[in-house]
Amino acid sequence: MRRLILATLCSVLIGTASFVSAQSITGTTGTFTHGQGVTISGSSFGTHTDYHTAANSGLAFAWENFESETSFSSGSATTGGFTPECNLANCSTDWLISTTGNRTNSTKWAKRVDLHDEFACNVDGMKKPYGSAASYSDVVFVSFWFRIPATASSGKFYRQWGGNSGGDTSIFWSATGGPDGFDFRGDDDLGNGPTPGGTQFSTSAWQRVDFLQNGAALKAWIVGTNSNNSYWNWNTGQARNNYFQAVIGSGKDYGEAATDYYGYDDIYISFTQARVEICDTNTWPARTHCEIQIPTSWSSSSIEIRVNSGSFGSSDLAYLYVIDSAGAASSGYAVQFGEGGETPAVRKLNNVTGVRVTLH
Repeated sequence: MRRLILATLCSVLIGTASFVSAQSITGTTGTFTHGQGVTISGSSFGTHTDYHTAANSGLAFAWENFESETSFSSGSATTGGFTPECNLANCSTDWLISTTGNRTNSTKWAKRVDLHDEFACNVDGMKKPYGSAASYSDVVFVSFWFRIPATASSGKFYRQWGGNSGGDTSIFWSATGGPDGFDFRGDDDLGNGPTPGGTQFSTSAWQRVDFLQNGAALKAWIVGTNSNNSYWNWNTGQARNNYFQAVIGSGKDYGEAATDYYGYDDIYISFTQARVEICDTNTWPARTHCEIQIPTSWSSSSIEIRVNSGSFGSSDLAYLYVIDSAGAASSGYAVQFGEGGETPAVRKLNNVTGVRVTLH
């Protein structure tokens, strides 16, 4: 009987473990207040290379929330290293810092407008060159918050420039449609790419868009829609190393009125899927609102982040996730903004099974 009970217990434990990601959060220290440092304790976090090119991005390649910007100047980089560039002198007016219509807790965001005719500004947009592609893995993860008004015209809101045998090529994502809604479309300069059916973007509302290029494969998400499944798995035929920069707001046509625009905030780029997020639900697949955290150090058992509260309230309850390099998320760990955490005590349940429980 004892053997049967132990065997059954082992079977349950093994079966349970198969549904749990390898990485596990056991506790936190520090206060979950915007800009503050928090240490996450746990196991099997893996590694995260330091890709930073600006002091504000932690270990990530780039982070830009535009809070330090007052205006844009063609060819002059932002704090996060993004450079608006245009072929014409007056194109610097096509990138504006806006202080109205912002997300909760955000005071500034980037507004890509078209104050001239639709071809007055070329497709350069706001660039973030990848640098020496050979020094990075074959993975790019890009995330930003995006807003489009119902009055805007179709346009390419994000693009990756690259080279193929010496020639410039690009992959671009478009918001196509209006005024009742915009489809989320992917394409390249050769006319290849899928278009998801149905209206995907909500107009005049901030939505987070994520992109992953892993080798020649592309995926894209609008967080909280499509059951958080990617809108397509698209093989471009070109590895990431053939693409040398991300370009935000790269299209030509944003409508004829000065009030038409594409809006951008909290742009995050890294060459790994490994990251930390705080979300509104206790299961990763059910998430509808997530904010990427800025990692400042990373080891297999400890991660330090600079808290990014995004649009969460100062005392909101939320859930902390560690995502590994393959894109798998840990179980959610409950946290509260404005409150601190301590590494919880771990005690042995009994000497027979060796099962441990965590006490909060």
